[in-house]
Amino acid sequence: MAVISALENKPASDEKVRQTFEAIREAVLLEELGVSGHHVHNAEKKAKGKKQTSLRELFTGGRGQNFRRVALGVAIQCFQQVNHISGAILFILLMCLHFR
Repeated sequence: MAVISALENKPASDEKVRQTFEAIREAVLLEELGVSGHHVHNAEKKAKGKKQTSLRELFTGGRGQNFRRVALGVAIQCFQQVNHISGAILFILLMCLHFR
């Protein structure tokens, strides 16, 4: 709440700060549980008995589309790695040719 009050330049006891905090808390809770709509009270009940995320969920194309996100991250990392290797090889090649 201290961060929100600092961002809005208001004391932590201000009603707007408290509303913002509660809205963020509810949104995070709903996102964690994959609950659509504003069923916060039901989501809070589910949160107590929530299981950990399984590896199987990584490959499902459900609401989070986890596999697409992971595949995109891996592809970007591979391209970045190849780019750095290519740059290093080019630099070494140019240095060898220059100092012959």
